[in-house]
Amino acid sequence: MVILNYSKPKLLTAAVGTALVAIFYVYMLLTAEPPQRIRGTVSFLLSTPRLAPIIVGILMVLVWRACNLAFGGSGALEGTSSELVATNWWKTSRTPWRFITQISGEVTHTRYGRVEKLIVRTVDGQITVPLAYTEHQPGCLQGLVDTIQALQTAAINLGAGPLPASGGARAPIAAAEPPRPPQPARPAFGRKGA
Repeated sequence: MVILNYSKPKLLTAAVGTALVAIFYVYMLLTAEPPQRIRGTVSFLLSTPRLAPIIVGILMVLVWRACNLAFGGSGALEGTSSELVATNWWKTSRTPWRFITQISGEVTHTRYGRVEKLIVRTVDGQITVPLAYTEHQPGCLQGLVDTIQALQTAAINLGAGPLPASGGARAPIAAAEPPRPPQPARPAFGRKGA
């Protein structure tokens, strides 16, 4: 079941904007003289043509990933009876429900507005899904967290299956041994009475 999809218009807008930045950068690099009045990062990027292939390559990877998420068949969050599948910009994480320890949301206020993220803490680490390019309505983060927690509770109560033998998950903790009885005192060697 898909819980949250990526928004095609937002992703395509980001892809087109990033492609235009790459085209403008190449145009400025090929036609303009290095700026004398502009100092700092912009001057450095425009006066160093050796960095152009790296910068354009990074921008094209961002365009490719945005188009891949827009036209791909996966959602940002998918829940099955046995696992939660979270897809962010760089990877897709499959986590069994019983290995999820906490689901929360984080809201950061910047000068440009609110940035909302969904944070899924697992036994093995943390998965962060930015919600800027999804169909998530701003301000409804707690409802999304409650929905995922309800799915987790239902999946665990129905029995999410056996623990996986591998795949990066930690082995279950073995039962603690009972304490051993104290050992009798060892005989003293050497000089007696010292």
